Amino acid sequence: MKLKRFAKRTSIGLALLAVTAIWLAPMWLTLVASLKSESEYKHSPVWAWPKYLNFDTFHDVILHADVAQKLSNSLQIALGAATISVTMGFFIAYAISIGRLKYRGAVIAICVITFALPQESMAFPVYTFTKLIDVYGSIPPVYISLGILGSAFSAYLLQATMNHFPRELIEASHIDGASRLQTMFRVVFPVMRPSIATVFLLMFVNAWNEYWFPILLLPDNKDQPLPMAIAEAFGQPSFTSNGIDPVLASAASLLAILPSLFIYLNFQKALVRGVTLGTN
Repeated sequence: MKLKRFAKRTSIGLALLAVTAIWLAPMWLTLVASLKSESEYKHSPVWAWPKYLNFDTFHDVILHADVAQKLSNSLQIALGAATISVTMGFFIAYAISIGRLKYRGAVIAICVITFALPQESMAFPVYTFTKLIDVYGSIPPVYISLGILGSAFSAYLLQATMNHFPRELIEASHIDGASRLQTMFRVVFPVMRPSIATVFLLMFVNAWNEYWFPILLLPDNKDQPLPMAIAEAFGQPSFTSNGIDPVLASAASLLAILPSLFIYLNFQKALVRGVTLGTN
């Protein structure tokens, strides 16, 4: 019995290690390539750690891709989209779970379908509408579009947590004479803050990595976000035969994922607490 249990744990551990190795392999190759010079990349195995660390490529990306401006644009888009998503999602989730909306099943289904729709299906109406109201080429339509689409997913996640909200607190606030708005902001919102923060971070990372809407709505280079710098890096003249400069592209990719990595490393506990709040 103990042998079977040991074999089961060992097999699960090995399977998890294999999955982790598969996930980390591309990250390792990207990190190693970004720290190599062109000559060392050509004459050494792609997985080998560089003999001499080379940070000149990061300097080239920052200098030529106007990373500071693109970073500012990405922050505007990510913060704007996350704020809109969470704000709309909170009100929708409150109506579904706390307000006991009559057709809440249909609303939840619409939320799931809306978020599951491919963004390409939204391209023509969004593009046409921004042209029609003469806001094409500016940043606000990008984060407003992403915020509205993301609100469906936010509402779905938040309502799942609000379903476990103690009804006694709601009833007690009503007995004390609190209005619905007071109950929402003074009773429900404080308890829901961990989940709201978690959804905000998820929406922020999702919008930070967004590529489709910026390339559709932002033709001017100075308005484009940081992921566009990666696309520019892939389009630069290369020393390899396939036309892509792996050193430059790897450095640009690492710069683009730094905010996501920072959020994960610093808000790990908050993310887990927010996700598991509704199960306690």
